[in-house]
Amino acid sequence: MSLPLFIPEDGFIWRVITPHPAMIFHESIWPPPPPVRAPVMNWSNGELTQLSISRDSLYVAYHDAGSSKFMRIPFADISKRQTIPIPSDEDVSAIFASSDSKDILFTRQGWLKPPVIYHYQPGDNIIRNTALIPPISQPLTDYVVEEKWVTTAENVRVPLTLIYRKGIARAGTSPTWLTAYGAYGVSTFPSFDLSRLLWLEQGGILAIAHIRGGGELGPAWHEEGRADKKENSITDFIRCAEYLIDNRYTSPSKLAIGGESAGGIIVGMAMAQRPELFAAVAIDAGMLNTSRLDKIPIGVMNYEELGSPMTPSGRRTLMKIDAYRHLVTQKRYPPVLLTVGLNDQRVSPWQTAKFAARLEAISTPRNVLVLAYRQGGHSAATYAEADSKLVDTVSFFIWKTDPHVQDR
Repeated sequence: MSLPLFIPEDGFIWRVITPHPAMIFHESIWPPPPPVRAPVMNWSNGELTQLSISRDSLYVAYHDAGSSKFMRIPFADISKRQTIPIPSDEDVSAIFASSDSKDILFTRQGWLKPPVIYHYQPGDNIIRNTALIPPISQPLTDYVVEEKWVTTAENVRVPLTLIYRKGIARAGTSPTWLTAYGAYGVSTFPSFDLSRLLWLEQGGILAIAHIRGGGELGPAWHEEGRADKKENSITDFIRCAEYLIDNRYTSPSKLAIGGESAGGIIVGMAMAQRPELFAAVAIDAGMLNTSRLDKIPIGVMNYEELGSPMTPSGRRTLMKIDAYRHLVTQKRYPPVLLTVGLNDQRVSPWQTAKFAARLEAISTPRNVLVLAYRQGGHSAATYAEADSKLVDTVSFFIWKTDPHVQDR
């Protein structure tokens, strides 16, 4: 995709090209074509997240090799690019700029840091907290974030974010909630969410696996977890689970996994392939019967990402990642919570029902719970329903991992 940014004062068109490799350049609009192009910057291991124009500069926020970057590029001299410092555990989530001013506002936030709006003066290189957003009453200073890299059998390094209370012992006794999405090039960047405290305050560890299929490490990262390479997403997730156990953050009796929508492919398949690794599983609006992709309302829109059931190669791919078809009688599966909105027009509720019925038929003891929300669709219909779903999931994980039986 080529995005033109018109800057009439300097006689150039600035363009941003995405996705791979991402590049910013400007080209002359006079004399007539062929234009003279001057590269400004490029990167290939991440994605562009924010872009804005002030009176005299282009501001770019992007990710490269797992790190957040924030850059000012002055129109007067593109060689004088200026890096605007941001903490390694934060992300620029918005930029507010105007052609009427050289100054800008931008928002930063992190896994444990709520959004703050800053005022930036490029002339003095000063960053000032505007205090437009009141601070939270109790900063989350009792918790820490670790960014790890997990190496797979193919020597691929997968980013893994860990959030937990300070002082937790590495004795394999901490209840841990491992989650991932890993599809459509969607990235999970640092963002603040107080609801995580429901789990963290119980002494739990929250682990976010940035597996292939997502966009955290750029378009190539997405391609390596798409279509006939979708199994890479699943093996990445399982390897992250093994890493948490091997490094004594947790143990199989304390490890819960959860995912939603296309993340249900990952979590459902991980459970089907390696049930002995997990104490509990929660899947919300999950895509659990991919070989029947053509039978859901927006199935055709997923063919490019997951594979088409109308072609032999696509059918083979969809069969390989179909969690329902991988459930077998010889295995003992962990307790499972399935949540679903009965008005889901993306992933039909029957996928959840079919998966639950199969588990019920082959599991001893029967450890399947299904919570169906009458008003909900692919997402919760109301804030109250969303809160209820979160509380149900956290309660289920607490029940099955018993976080109070541990050294603190």
